[in-house]
Amino acid sequence: MQAPLPLYAMLLQEEERQVGQAHTVGLEGLDALLGERGLQDAGITEICGPSGVGKTQICHKAMATVLDSPTGSVLYIDSGGSFSAPILSRLCDGPPDPYRTWIEPCEDIWGLLELLWDIYVQKTKGQGWAFPVNLIVIDSITPLFNPFPPHRQGQGHALMSDLSTVLHGLQYHGCYILVVNGTTGRSASTAGPMDGTDPFITCRPALGYQWQAVCDTQIFLPSWGQAIVTRSRHLPSGFWSTWDLTFPPGH
Repeated sequence: MQAPLPLYAMLLQEEERQVGQAHTVGLEGLDALLGERGLQDAGITEICGPSGVGKTQICHKAMATVLDSPTGSVLYIDSGGSFSAPILSRLCDGPPDPYRTWIEPCEDIWGLLELLWDIYVQKTKGQGWAFPVNLIVIDSITPLFNPFPPHRQGQGHALMSDLSTVLHGLQYHGCYILVVNGTTGRSASTAGPMDGTDPFITCRPALGYQWQAVCDTQIFLPSWGQAIVTRSRHLPSGFWSTWDLTFPPGH
């Protein structure tokens, strides 16, 4: 049994006490949606959207921005082979420091939980994984929960609750969490508030409402270069902005 974690209210108090460099994504439009201190203000942040809108590229940009600091370090958990060393090298203006960049493949939710709990437990003991990871990227969370058919949804919900606990524990110990989520399609006539304010958006986050409660900030990308707040500590739902990278998706 895992050790109990501090109350979520204590996490918020701890964040207010933390003083140091703000960890931003490095894209002006997106950073405006996260808060004054970027990912530190945003908490557990989800980037959601259909395929091809730039979710993985945003993760690479966030990694490059953190690595730009001499003390920055990142852990990229890759569930679908999305990591691109050439893109990260291009954004970093050269190969990233291998001693501050860790790429971990992940095939299922059990492997993800084992990895994250190992980091959390050893951080609390000051051992092993206790190196100062600033950013943990999970790209993507969606396929890790796809294997659960309707008759096993209860097990999926229990695993999601465990994931929520360890992510908030890592956040308490100074990690910033960026999670990619896919979408499922539906007609515009059934669009709801989680789809932003645009009535023409025809998809919603792939994981259900229990997952939405895990994240502190959710940014929906309806298309490349656009971002809509669907959940935030600082902004109302429907607040939107634009962003861009120096190269188009797929390059």
